Amino acid sequence: DSKAGTATAASATEQTSGEVIYKIQFLTNPTKISRGSSKFKGLTPVDSYRDGGVYKFTYGSYRSMAEANKDLPKVKKKFKDAFVIKTRDGKRIK
Repeated sequence: DSKAGTATAASATEQTSGEVIYKIQFLTNPTKISRGSSKFKGLTPVDSYRDGGVYKFTYGSYRSMAEANKDLPKVKKKFKDAFVIKTRDGKRIK
């Protein structure tokens, strides 16, 4: 499998077990919001994870902080409090 590690952008369906993936968190809500909701103001792809009793919604999937920071201004235009988080195996890491 010589192709492993050559992809530059991760997708939600790609196997990224154990890898750190950067995402832009832009919204929290007490209940899950369905994909394609107008609450996302046209952002796609959107993922979510549950933290405590709250759903947190993220945009994009990046292999580096620099890549995520390139898209951050675009998301901040729609959600001024957006920020970059690190995740591993679908969970936020600090």
